Amino acid sequence: MPTKQKKKGGKSKGKGKTTRETTNDDAPPPSGLPLKTLIAAALVAGAATLFSTTRSCGAPRVVEEGDLRYLVNNGGVIGVQRIGAPEQAVFRGWVVQRTASSLRDKARNALVVGLGGGSVAQYWRNTSLSVHAVEIDGRVAKLAETHFGVTRGTTMVQDGLKFIRKRADDVRRKRGPPYDLLNIDVIDAGDPWGSATWRFLGKSALSASKKALTPQQGLLVFTVVVGSLADERSRQYLKVATQRLGAVFPRVRAYRDSPLSEPGATNVIFFASDGGLDDEVGINVEERAAAAELSGAEPGSEDWVAAMHKSWEVARCDAGTCALLANVSDTFAPDGSAAAPPDKGYSAMVASQLREHFSPSLFQEPLLCALVG
Repeated sequence: MPTKQKKKGGKSKGKGKTTRETTNDDAPPPSGLPLKTLIAAALVAGAATLFSTTRSCGAPRVVEEGDLRYLVNNGGVIGVQRIGAPEQAVFRGWVVQRTASSLRDKARNALVVGLGGGSVAQYWRNTSLSVHAVEIDGRVAKLAETHFGVTRGTTMVQDGLKFIRKRADDVRRKRGPPYDLLNIDVIDAGDPWGSATWRFLGKSALSASKKALTPQQGLLVFTVVVGSLADERSRQYLKVATQRLGAVFPRVRAYRDSPLSEPGATNVIFFASDGGLDDEVGINVEERAAAAELSGAEPGSEDWVAAMHKSWEVARCDAGTCALLANVSDTFAPDGSAAAPPDKGYSAMVASQLREHFSPSLFQEPLLCALVG
């Protein structure tokens, strides 16, 4: 998730020099490495963390820097929280995902696949929604509970796609209720267009997602990451995702989580449904900004993003016709089998662009991993 929010009520404080780190299975330093050796190594390396190791280097870990707490995994940030205001969404993409509940104000339940730090799941739980969350990595689920305030015992640790298929079958057999909202955010920060994303974008996977939703009014929220839309490859990947969703859902809308003028990698959040979606298109950015200002929303705040994001629309489908927006005018038919051009370097480029939004120290393995690895 690349784009951060401004701190509510004022500008965010600058990042401090101190970085504190914990993992899911912290352990004392190996007896073969005296503490003074670790301290000396830390001073030489300029590291703020003397040691905080894990029995398996490369595991998910929590890093605190300034007033922010990060959940880091596989070379990327999958969760972040403002320490003094944990209820705020630090990333704009999560604000956009959260707005799904306002599009379905009669929603009673939701499924979140890909917990991360729990920003969306916990936000919806704090409303009237009954929320199930599924996370494939039990270490991530535990860190979300112990460090990010996710309600204990509410996350199921299992494969999200298998869970969706099982629920779709239960709905068909009338063994369980469908979901009103389904939020899928399974991006592998180290490989944004790797197998994790493509599994859920498969035609059978999307069909199962649809069957797990309430007929007509059920709403799927699906997040991908693309590079700058000035890059032809980014437009191709965006087009394929749009085609695949449009082949299953008659109505699709896709929004960036940042203004169209901002360069670099960005989240694109898709809303897909059989039922109605907001029909506004080509919304004047200046008008949106003026309305947001009148509402008292500070630029960069959650309220500002909620008010502005529909002016950042980049793709849509309606009844068999799809189009890319944002200076791309071609229309095309939905296609559940559409494939992006093979380009192993594209996903790596997007991952690198995502990391540029953060301090490099976040992605450094704990000191002991370097010393004993």
